Amino acid sequence: MKEKILEMLLASPGKPISGEEISRLLGISRAAIWKHIQALRAEGYEIESRTRQGYRLLQQPDLLTGQSIWPYLIADLRERIKIFHFHQLDSTNIYARKLATAGAPEGTVVIAESQWAGKGRKGRSWQSASGKGMWLTLVLRPPILPRQTTLLPLLTAVAVVEAVEKTVPGAACGIKWPNDVLAQNRKLAGILTEMSAELDMVNFVLVGVGVNLNQDEEDFAPDLLGTAISLKQLAGDKVNRGQFTAAFINAFWKLYERYLQEGAQAVLGPWRQKALVLGKEVIIHEYTGDWAGMALDIDEEGALLVRDEQQQIRRVLAGDVTLRLGEGQKNDTGF
Repeated sequence: MKEKILEMLLASPGKPISGEEISRLLGISRAAIWKHIQALRAEGYEIESRTRQGYRLLQQPDLLTGQSIWPYLIADLRERIKIFHFHQLDSTNIYARKLATAGAPEGTVVIAESQWAGKGRKGRSWQSASGKGMWLTLVLRPPILPRQTTLLPLLTAVAVVEAVEKTVPGAACGIKWPNDVLAQNRKLAGILTEMSAELDMVNFVLVGVGVNLNQDEEDFAPDLLGTAISLKQLAGDKVNRGQFTAAFINAFWKLYERYLQEGAQAVLGPWRQKALVLGKEVIIHEYTGDWAGMALDIDEEGALLVRDEQQQIRRVLAGDVTLRLGEGQKNDTGF
């Protein structure tokens, strides 16, 4: 009920809503309304109350609590998503694994304002500045075979790009294989998936997502300058983190349900449309060494198909990809 009151206040910016109207629409007493208003104030929402006028939302906290996300979620997700919010965690993936191991249902979302041990692919660290980004992990329990989970990181990258496009129309970004989201050749978002599975059954999948939202250039560590970017830098203004997070969850769940119903093509088509490397000369960095070729496509397991300099089609399952640029050109797409 508290979330529904907040939704009404958000839907009426700058205008008061009478206690009588809230009571009539929600079927609760004035005393219950006051109790929920007090709870929202305790969470940092600044709500004005005036006799014979009602309640007016003046300011909301910049926290990714369920209350800040819930009003923007599509209706049928509001009962299926359960959000655990923390001011600080070592890693949302670590905490989500504990919940999933204990039986947390699909749709559990762990969000932290900051992480002190956030990580990316191949054990790399991920800078998670407090209150500046979206640092979360989704718990999934897909009824698929373990080998089919390879498309989930690609699906997640598509959802991030769609959330960016919805939140900041006109912002240009795309996906570097397999799932890094880049804008202006700089990293906007990273994705890390982990799985618990048996030979023929997935127990759960953790989808960790980090998106730089409201950092300024000086908020990035020196080693990230020139290689990381935030949505605020693209938009020229601060973005609503709750609205962006809801846009991501909405887009993710739509794609995820399509994937479960329709299979790989539900992911491959959208990924190809947002890919940055297809049809371009690339360098593949593998533990056995580097080699170059033309990135042609991805297959049904998400592997990158590259035609090498000997005209052989090679299937890339792991490794880093950078664009092969001309002499003197700088390549900032490798992370």
